[in-house]
Amino acid sequence: MKKILLILSSVSIMFTACGPSEVEKEDAEKAYVDSIALVKQDTLEKQEVTKDSVIAVVETDQKVLKQKLAHLKAACQKENAKLEDVKHQHKFLRSKHKKEEAIEEQAKVVEHLQNQIKQIEKELAVEKR
Repeated sequence: MKKILLILSSVSIMFTACGPSEVEKEDAEKAYVDSIALVKQDTLEKQEVTKDSVIAVVETDQKVLKQKLAHLKAACQKENAKLEDVKHQHKFLRSKHKKEEAIEEQAKVVEHLQNQIKQIEKELAVEKR
């Protein structure tokens, strides 16, 4: 009988001793929560880096567009001046038809530049939103 009690008590101690203790369970839960927090923090940091990169690209694009716009405006002024010169220029032995053709050609150049300026201004307006 003593042997049976001894065996039963040994077995019951073994079963109660198996498995994680409360402290181990708390440590595991804390480690799980900490790992989730680290993943969230890492994700937030990556999103911030991505956001900063996108902002830098947009700012660079805007600078390039503004430079291109300034260049086109200067070119448009130059071509407008040429158009005015062609309109008021009197060349010896040039027919009225040739003068009209020259005016029409120069007007097309000016119109093309103005269209490019409008397109860039639209792009800049869209990016500001």
